[in-house]
Amino acid sequence: PTPFMTLETIARLFQKLAAGNNQEVNRVFDAMCSNPLLVGGTNRFDSLFIEALAGRGVTKIGGESVRGISIKKPNGGSVGIALKVLDGNFRAMPIATMGLLEHLELLDLGELEQLDKFRIEILRNHNQIEIGRIEAIVET
Repeated sequence: PTPFMTLETIARLFQKLAAGNNQEVNRVFDAMCSNPLLVGGTNRFDSLFIEALAGRGVTKIGGESVRGISIKKPNGGSVGIALKVLDGNFRAMPIATMGLLEHLELLDLGELEQLDKFRIEILRNHNQIEIGRIEAIVET
């Protein structure tokens, strides 16, 4: 059994993860930052994101394409975000994450550059002909 949590609850939990107000929670955040490969794996968005943010943020994908994001802001505050791809497919999640973080201006230029390969995905058929793309568009 898995407990149900709303996206708001997940976002609040991830905000607390980066807030630095609790010793035990800080240990979790620091452990994720120190061991990004254990969070996501080799060449996976979660691990590369944690490496790019170098102690400033973490992210973790969950079941059915739910993602939590924690980011420490330069002013000492913290941001928690929760995202969900409704059909549960993971392939759009990194692109949606990057689109939202770029729109909210939560990543600096160096971080954006390191994660650039996750900003758009070109879809190709078996002959390597481009047949489409996955990209995030934030409408305000």
